[in-house]
Amino acid sequence: SGEHDLQRVVALTNHFKIPVAICINKFDLNITVTEKIEREAKEKNIIIAGRIHYDKEVPLAQVEAKAVVECNDSPAGKDIQTLWKNVKNLL
Repeated sequence: SGEHDLQRVVALTNHFKIPVAICINKFDLNITVTEKIEREAKEKNIIIAGRIHYDKEVPLAQVEAKAVVECNDSPAGKDIQTLWKNVKNLL
C-alpha cells in the first residue's frame, strides 16, 4: 500500500504544484519495498524526510495513553523526533 499511496500523493501534489516530502513508516518490515519506494522518490525529486522503524513500543505507548516519543527506549520514537527535525529544516 505504501507504493500506491506514494503514487497517489505524487499525482495530487504535482497537480496542485505543492512540494512534497515523504516518510516511510515500518520501513524495516520489507527492505525491498522500501528501497523501491526510495528509488521512485529520488527519480521524482521527492525528498525522503525520514524512515520509522517497526516498533512494538508503539501499541504499548497507546495503551498507556502516551506519545511514542515519550518512551525512552522506542526506536520509532527516536525516528519520529529525527523526522520532526528534518521537516522543520525543510520548512
